[in-house]
Amino acid sequence: MLLRKNVHPRTLIFIGMLALAIGNTAGLILERRHLLSEDVVDGVRGVLMGIAIATLLLGVWLQGRRGRR
Repeated sequence: MLLRKNVHPRTLIFIGMLALAIGNTAGLILERRHLLSEDVVDGVRGVLMGIAIATLLLGVWLQGRRGRR
């Protein structure tokens, strides 16, 4: 779905940056509130960071491909 040609790379980069911010903020809030165990907080933060990194890399890659055409 994200690799369709009508997806704008800036949108993907924005989503990646948003996931990065949410991951950092959620990790901080969950650590300070002690609502969940440390393992669960690390897992949630890791998943969000993985989504953020993958989305950012995909957006940068698509931006590079569009720039060469």
